[in-house]
Amino acid sequence: MATAPPPKGLRAIDPAPFRLRLDGRDAALAALADAPAPTAGLAGVLDDLDRRIRPFGPRFGAPWAARRARGLTGGFRFDAGDSHSAEWYPQGVSASPDGAVVLVSWYRKGTNATRISCVDLGSARYRHVRLTTAALEPVRSHAGGLAWREDLLYVADTKAGLRVFDLTRILRTPSAGDDRYALPEVGRYRPAGAPLRFSHASVDDAAAGLLVGEYLDKVPGGRLVRWPFGPGGLLASEVAEAAWTTGHSNLQGAVALRGRMLMAESRGVARAGTLHVSPYAETSERRRWAVGCEDLALAGTEVLSLSEHPDLPRPLARRRAVFRASVL
Repeated sequence: MATAPPPKGLRAIDPAPFRLRLDGRDAALAALADAPAPTAGLAGVLDDLDRRIRPFGPRFGAPWAARRARGLTGGFRFDAGDSHSAEWYPQGVSASPDGAVVLVSWYRKGTNATRISCVDLGSARYRHVRLTTAALEPVRSHAGGLAWREDLLYVADTKAGLRVFDLTRILRTPSAGDDRYALPEVGRYRPAGAPLRFSHASVDDAAAGLLVGEYLDKVPGGRLVRWPFGPGGLLASEVAEAAWTTGHSNLQGAVALRGRMLMAESRGVARAGTLHVSPYAETSERRRWAVGCEDLALAGTEVLSLSEHPDLPRPLARRRAVFRASVL
């Protein structure tokens, strides 16, 4: 397998060494069949949202970090508690095909507990849902990327592969507040071939595949790997169908759009990031991107992303946001 990165853009490499193995699905489904809590599903959560988002447009009210992104069209901030939290950090993002529902993953600093926010843009409300194992124990993960396909949600788990959750199986527990709902794991795709960091993820609609990428700190060569989807949202093959090495470092997200690969590079807590746009070749164009940029997803023909760092007083006020941009 070629390992030397290109000067910029992408270089195709052999995908065959990148293999996954689906583990624990039968046991998880059996455990959930006996779960004591009733099933609410995503629909039940969306009928019981308890927090408000704060939408913004391309200019007025747009957070400082998001305004750095070229082509900004709008987005939203979380409520004051989540916008300022130095305990919980948002990482991954994905959206329903119509863009009306947005899911955001968070990890808890120190414990690596995880949750997702289910956001209904129409009502401008949202709720947190705990991510758990099938035994309803907390999932410990950085939760760096999300990919939503049919009813299944894939969560990138840096060294452990991809955790799989079924959004129809969200449980309503007797607890109150943020602990009211739990989303149990229904299986896991573990690495079974060449080593790969599962740092971020997205759905490649044009190729009907799951795209995974890795973050490398301050050095180029992070790889992107794609596996094909099958019916129902699981993977059709545990062997990858395409792979590339990249000429860019610090990649926090990647998404395929209109025959181009878009890759988001972060540059610290105060500097604007860079969006690299490559026509699947060893060339790329640079776009200015948000401060503290993370995972990428598609919302129609726009790119959906987020900035992770908490809001602070001036001069770096209002940094944490989910935003959309038109970049092509």
